[in-house]
Amino acid sequence: MPGDHTEGHHPHSHDISQTPERDDHELLEEFRELIPLGNIFVGHFGYHLEVDPKADTFYFDAKNKTIYLSPDLVERKGLNHEERINAFLHELSHLVQLFQDPVAYLKTFDTSKEKAQAQKNPEAREYVKEAWRSFYNVTNDLHGNSLIPDRVPRFQTTAGAEIPVKMYRKLVPKEDLRGSTYVDQFLFSILRNVMDPDAQMQVDPEVEKRLMRPLSYLGKNYGTLIEAAKDLLFDAETKYGKIAFRTNQFFAPIFEELVAADLNNGKKGKPKISTVLHGLDAHFSEDDLRKILQAHQEANASTQEKSANAMEKYLKNFADKSGFSDLERQQMQEIMGKVDQLYRDIMSLWKNFLEVSMELAVKEIAPYSSGAHVSVPDFVRQLPILLSDPGQARFFERRFLEAEKETIKPRKITLFFIVDLSGSMDRQKRQSVQEVVYAVTKSLIQFRRKYEDAIETPPDGEELPLDININIIGFGSTTEVLLPHSLREEEERRIDDSNREELDRRLWKSIFSMKKDFGGTVDAPALEIVKNDVTQKKIQEQLQNGEEVVIVFEITDGETTSADDSKKIVHELNAKEGIYCRGIQIPGTVYSEGTPVYDPSGHPVPPEVLAPTGTFSEVWGKYGRKLDALYVLKQVLFELLHDVISKRIEKGL
Repeated sequence: MPGDHTEGHHPHSHDISQTPERDDHELLEEFRELIPLGNIFVGHFGYHLEVDPKADTFYFDAKNKTIYLSPDLVERKGLNHEERINAFLHELSHLVQLFQDPVAYLKTFDTSKEKAQAQKNPEAREYVKEAWRSFYNVTNDLHGNSLIPDRVPRFQTTAGAEIPVKMYRKLVPKEDLRGSTYVDQFLFSILRNVMDPDAQMQVDPEVEKRLMRPLSYLGKNYGTLIEAAKDLLFDAETKYGKIAFRTNQFFAPIFEELVAADLNNGKKGKPKISTVLHGLDAHFSEDDLRKILQAHQEANASTQEKSANAMEKYLKNFADKSGFSDLERQQMQEIMGKVDQLYRDIMSLWKNFLEVSMELAVKEIAPYSSGAHVSVPDFVRQLPILLSDPGQARFFERRFLEAEKETIKPRKITLFFIVDLSGSMDRQKRQSVQEVVYAVTKSLIQFRRKYEDAIETPPDGEELPLDININIIGFGSTTEVLLPHSLREEEERRIDDSNREELDRRLWKSIFSMKKDFGGTVDAPALEIVKNDVTQKKIQEQLQNGEEVVIVFEITDGETTSADDSKKIVHELNAKEGIYCRGIQIPGTVYSEGTPVYDPSGHPVPPEVLAPTGTFSEVWGKYGRKLDALYVLKQVLFELLHDVISKRIEKGL
């Protein structure tokens, strides 16, 4: 679970001497032997694990920087040795989640309290608070459980995979949940069905229709909510921050419907699952989790401070040489700080684009005493030996496949960013767009640089096996290329990175040019630039055979006035092999874009607020994403890029 939700809990309230049927010494030794495994599972985090035989929960000693484990709590679950190891690692998985994204993890506590405080009826607050805590307990548990087989080989075998299945059958044996609260039915069903595919949970119709609700996520369709939970939550490859995003974006709204239904049915107090979950998990308290996080951050503070100082020094030198102002240097540092994690995540994605293969050649090697083919020259030379001593003759040749050189596909990644610079794009929106454009483009540039640095200098006449082409286009009533290309870059359709500092300067200049105001919202000319670039015959051939991939992202807060032309281009681009054109609409008020009007005193009159027309959905259809909040832009762009890569892998490109 994310934490113990019982305030004022004392970690030493239970005496294990009260359970004489168990060999306490043997149990303590078993847990002490697990400490090294626990340290490896969590990773280095600045403090150590220890066993406290008198504790009835896990807790944290900030002074000694020690996490104390309770063998008694796990033992009281009646688990066998392998199940105890699984339960032990399950508890530590929540520390992994905490370190992966502390803000998102601790937010679950705040959200539960906020949901409860929003209730006008005081009697309903306790139920709502416990319901939402149980919701986050279950969703966090599913992700935490996925980390165990991912990090511990013993749980990757067929027998190892059965351990958590049997454990959950033992801990949550009831399958007929009809008549209980909707919250209990919903959460118990998701927990059991994900952890035990053979579970036959029975629920009331109101719950069943929600569990059977289909879900579409980034182009992937799930037949039921259970299928979505298995794929989107039980996912060790995805870090906790993104798991939290998926939880709140897709599962929380459905759960909220059931909480409201329970309240309408007069439910209050605590859902049963909150009590059951408390018995299943050792629970770190919210207070202890915050202390652990503080200790973790303090342990890394000196390293982070050194890194920040080095970055500040580098940027000052870079800005001075490149002609940027102090204000722009500060903005660079701010943008880089905000997108650091996104930048790292996308860096790890780019390598998934590349398929490395070997070009093989048939080599004929002779002589051998046997084989399927005769080497004529060797036969002639060894004819005397064949006549006198046939057993010693060597005139056969054998054919072998030999790797001549390594090749990759695609050989070129072309990236287009089409950004809305219309009047409705306020400062906050522009900053968000600047951040994601920088993170994606810079990560691609850096990925290519690392690849270049890692390989030997190509022989004369050969080029590096990976090229990149980056294009940033701003649109409004007019269209402008924000990252201009040289004549050579246009002819070769690749960005020149021979002078790395110069390319960095050009990139930052394009980022800062996003402050311009281009008036209205007409994106067709910008999309036309993309179309003209990628529909040339030679490029189409490269796209068809997988030599090149083109990714296009348009980010806008409005609705284009060139809908028919834009829609035609979007669908034409997406119909072509190797081109992925996606649109993102960030939230914002849509204003009229006519000639400015002034009152009699000469003051400008605010433009008319227009109702949404649905043009964005008409243009982009399944290729577009409309965001409810600006803060999810980074996450959605990452997920869209991940989706593009997944589609290429599915096609075998």
